[in-house]
Amino acid sequence: MGPFTDLDLTAQATAMLKQDGYEPRQRPASGAVPDGYMVVIRRLKNEADQARVVGRLNRGGLDDAFAIPKLEDGYAVSVGLFTQLRRAERRGQVVDNMGFKSEIVERTRPGTVYWIDFDLKTPAAGAADPFTKTADPSQKVQVVPCPGSAAVG
Repeated sequence: MGPFTDLDLTAQATAMLKQDGYEPRQRPASGAVPDGYMVVIRRLKNEADQARVVGRLNRGGLDDAFAIPKLEDGYAVSVGLFTQLRRAERRGQVVDNMGFKSEIVERTRPGTVYWIDFDLKTPAAGAADPFTKTADPSQKVQVVPCPGSAAVG
């Protein structure tokens, strides 16, 4: 189960699994750790488009806008980096009100993530499925094969 980026959430999930009769084993691994949000204007045609957009945003009071290197789908402009999604959404609304189409991109950085390994069992009739519970309602839960599970002893 995972990946978790927070040891407290990992411990909560481990405790929930133990409570449901599982024998969870925590293990750290390298992975992508959330690192905030970037508001961008994408799919620009060229560097001249980037310069035009940056100039217009600067004139509109957004002086932290800057051209970023070409992406797979074209050129883009960053319109701010944020640690909170709500602040990124507010910036995106300001950009949209200026006549652009903004996108919010979740940023990640390499770091340590935590996985919880445990052996599945068939739930008893009427028993609660531990996969329907989460310690944090904002967490997404899905069952996928564990990367690196062959190394688990």
